[in-house]
Amino acid sequence: MSLRVSCLLASLTVVISGLNTSRAAAQTQPNILIFVLDDFGNSKVSGYAVDYAGYAAAATYLPETRTIDELAAAGLRFSRAWASPNCSPTRGSLQTGRQPYVHGIGSPLPPGGPTLQSPELDTNVHPMLADAFRAAGYATGYFGKWHLGVTDEAGSTTPPPAAFTVRPHPALAGWERFVGTIDGDVDDYFNWGLVRWDEATLSGLSMNEVTHATTKTARAARNWIEQQEGPFLALVSFHAPHSTNGTWDYDEVDSSMIRSSDILDCVNTPGLCDEERAAYAALVEHADIQIERTLAAMDPEVLANTLIFVMGDNGTPDDVQEGAFNVAGRSKGTAYETGIRIPLIVAHGNTYLNGGAGAITYPGTVIRAGVHVVDVYQTLHQYALGYNVVPSEGSDFTDCFTSNDLYCGRTPARYGYSETFERDNTGAFTEGEAGVRYGHEKMVARWELGETCVAAEFYDTFADPFETTQLSWPLGDVRGDRLRDYFEAQHATLNPGSWAYGLQVCE
Repeated sequence: MSLRVSCLLASLTVVISGLNTSRAAAQTQPNILIFVLDDFGNSKVSGYAVDYAGYAAAATYLPETRTIDELAAAGLRFSRAWASPNCSPTRGSLQTGRQPYVHGIGSPLPPGGPTLQSPELDTNVHPMLADAFRAAGYATGYFGKWHLGVTDEAGSTTPPPAAFTVRPHPALAGWERFVGTIDGDVDDYFNWGLVRWDEATLSGLSMNEVTHATTKTARAARNWIEQQEGPFLALVSFHAPHSTNGTWDYDEVDSSMIRSSDILDCVNTPGLCDEERAAYAALVEHADIQIERTLAAMDPEVLANTLIFVMGDNGTPDDVQEGAFNVAGRSKGTAYETGIRIPLIVAHGNTYLNGGAGAITYPGTVIRAGVHVVDVYQTLHQYALGYNVVPSEGSDFTDCFTSNDLYCGRTPARYGYSETFERDNTGAFTEGEAGVRYGHEKMVARWELGETCVAAEFYDTFADPFETTQLSWPLGDVRGDRLRDYFEAQHATLNPGSWAYGLQVCE
């Protein structure tokens, strides 16, 4: 019997009694540890460079992601994982298992409270990830960047005072411990506003923090994990490698947290290199080091019963892309592959720790099956809690854990969907963009206010992974028709809250 099956059977014997379930009685349940990096596409992971012929040799500023690569060797590396083109929509999908056209967040939330132009995540509408785990006896901790809303339990959107007792927005989503930033990114990695919440004492603190945000985020997660005596769900959401002001510079970098000697030389010698690309790479390496330190600090018995995820929230920004990835208008914020294809790695702690048996039967496998962040939500529920959530646009990929097939025994031709959209200050939709795939067949659909149909581009992402050559798949061509039909089906049965409700793809 596999470790996954034995853990699942043990979890099903636990008597659930709401949020007061005894954690001591549920210690055989698997722990879940998720690392999310911000603005982190697969173009910036050394282990993914092998998927693109000649890219590694051409990339001067490819970060050394040793720990992430070691986790891939101890688990599964998904080579065709999708997120949304922007951060907040992806994060909303991870929390809810729903696509943005359902959970309502289509673009990055700006500073401040919700508006008609930028609504925040309503934690009362959809089953929240952390709520489900708490109900099953898990401790839940969230560390780092939230960026899904600021409204607290009393309805206030103002930043919390130095000491407060009203649940902040992350706590309303079920997170018992929160340490990080609620309202988006940090303005300075070395000087930023930290918010802390403890559900056990119903108390919070807001303070200025001068420790580098990446180091502080990981340290807070480690300290919390060490205190747990039962199963836990921990989400470590690094601000890195997002820039603080739209450009990357050496002021964002801790030179003691760099792996590559070449990148360190760049940081220590201003003017020697491309500062933006070097600083970005340094921020990635810092996060990789903190992932390693977090795993090393865990009790071996705890780590051996932990399923680990590493993922990005959208593609790499175009300012720091290199080589074949460096194409204007084909990076973060778009529905092209370089905007939505992200690193996604799933590993089991026992295999990472000592090569022992774990939830992943064939560690080191590269999975080519197309998956999405909404599938991560469902996979977490199925693996740890034994069920899927309905409704959801996602499906779990636990079948990949025990398969040595590159497509997990599924047909390679499966549908996938990703989107981003904008509103004006009245709440009316002004533009939207989506990626739709069937196997390697791909449609990029784009609409702006005033247009009566959705414009489409078609690509074969197997032969043309950078989508440099548009294909002609007119009406009547089965390849184009099924992509058009799938896109229209995503919106046809929904209420007018969908940006593409009632729209058809242009002929």
